[in-house]
Amino acid sequence: MEISVKRIMLFCWLAILLALHGTLSYLASSANTDYTVLYSSFRSLLEGKNIYAPIPVDSLASLGLSRELLSHVTVDTLPPSLNSPFFALLFSPLGLLPYAASFWAWSLLSLTFGIAAIVLIRRTEGRTDIDSTLILILILLSYLPVIHTILFGQTSLLVFMLVAGGWVAAREGRDRVGGMLLGIALAMKVFLGLFLLYFLAQRRWGLLSWQAVTFAVCWLLGLIFLGPDTYVQYSVTLQSLTSYYSSNWNASVYGFVTRIFGGSSSLPLIDFPLMGEVLYFSLSLLLLVFLLWFARVKQGHDPLMRFDLGFSYTLVAALLISPLGWMYYFPLLLIPFLTLFRLANSYSLGWNFKGAAIFVLLLSSFPQLWNQTPGPEFMFTSAAVYCYALILLVALLVWAIRTLQKQALLLVREHARPVELLAGDQQLSYVFLGLVFVLCYAVAGLNYGWVA
Repeated sequence: MEISVKRIMLFCWLAILLALHGTLSYLASSANTDYTVLYSSFRSLLEGKNIYAPIPVDSLASLGLSRELLSHVTVDTLPPSLNSPFFALLFSPLGLLPYAASFWAWSLLSLTFGIAAIVLIRRTEGRTDIDSTLILILILLSYLPVIHTILFGQTSLLVFMLVAGGWVAAREGRDRVGGMLLGIALAMKVFLGLFLLYFLAQRRWGLLSWQAVTFAVCWLLGLIFLGPDTYVQYSVTLQSLTSYYSSNWNASVYGFVTRIFGGSSSLPLIDFPLMGEVLYFSLSLLLLVFLLWFARVKQGHDPLMRFDLGFSYTLVAALLISPLGWMYYFPLLLIPFLTLFRLANSYSLGWNFKGAAIFVLLLSSFPQLWNQTPGPEFMFTSAAVYCYALILLVALLVWAIRTLQKQALLLVREHARPVELLAGDQQLSYVFLGLVFVLCYAVAGLNYGWVA
């Protein structure tokens, strides 16, 4: 089999990115990351303890974490895990391993979940050629939220795989499989419950019922094995971590308004929490109105395009409405971005649209260190960048659907034409990939100082 220069280049990029991820994971395996909290919850579950109790920092040294690195921790206890009881039950066997081995196992699983999601997404393009799949995998690995997810032991790549699988199955008419996958994802991250409203508005009764039933079964398993008290503690934990709302990594509308009007730990620009609540609920209501519009709008001869755009909008709206819409969940945004690129190519949308989509994707990968209490000078700039990215993505989705409605009678879509990632322009895709890689490589170096 002849191997082209292009494919050799792609495999070289892949080797570089895997080496980068491996190096960062090695450095993080002995540091205090989010996986420390997750692993402690696994151990607590196996030992029959409260998995949502605060974690004393003094106890972390026994896990094998570096005492030198722990000396830089300025608090006495770490907050409890925010993952659902069902998730803790499902992956609790990782708590049987030593901490470093468990971290590496989870990192490899997360990487596998992400690549599996890309392979699933490729099914929506009608072909599975190696080069195009490699390009998507490289973009996945060089996307900053993915780097953070693997580096800090977050769970979003698992959710990404489940949601991608649910999306692919749903658009293929396999409502049982799609609903079950989305139901499992909902049992892990409750903000995905917005899909229930979308499927209800679309009258996709099969998807709606299977997602709801699967979610109920998953939570029932948690109740059976962990007891109702665990779910009460989980609910209390979610409501008690108000200090995280103002973080610059929280991309939600609620995070944006609390940074300005108060209600969290940061010093607000205007101390008027009630105004922030009113704005949050008003904007959330507006997002729900748009959701119903996406679900019911007529789009001519292309029902798959209607579903893809509505599904994509629901993902973005869920992150905006959730009080904690972390940038860790941004791997999910690869679904709407790839949908927009595909539609731009299929319907010959101009480079003003494609350029805007690329800009928003880069904006969602903006490099900045964690800041739980950003000052007033950052509230409308760096602290709000991720929120801006989500809002602009909503605008792009609305732009796409309105443009396609106007052009439905004028444009004739080519039958079953394969779609490249960026309108078939391979040189542009390499330039784009290089920009994202350089950006993320730079921030990875900065983050090493923070992790340490």
